[in-house]
Amino acid sequence: MGIGRHLVREACSKARQWGAETLIVVASPETQGFYAGCGFVVVGEANTRFGTAVTMRRHIAEE
Repeated sequence: MGIGRHLVREACSKARQWGAETLIVVASPETQGFYAGCGFVVVGEANTRFGTAVTMRRHIAEE
């Protein structure tokens, strides 16, 4: 249905309105593909209480 992608688009739009240039997410390995499909790229790892996750970034200033 595209609900997740819609939420990411809305988050990008709101963040741009607030002056942000990038969005950063900490994603589980299972959701890494979803965020990559939304334009995020891996920039590192993060340790969470649920285990190791990936840190991903998407530039939004030029959109």
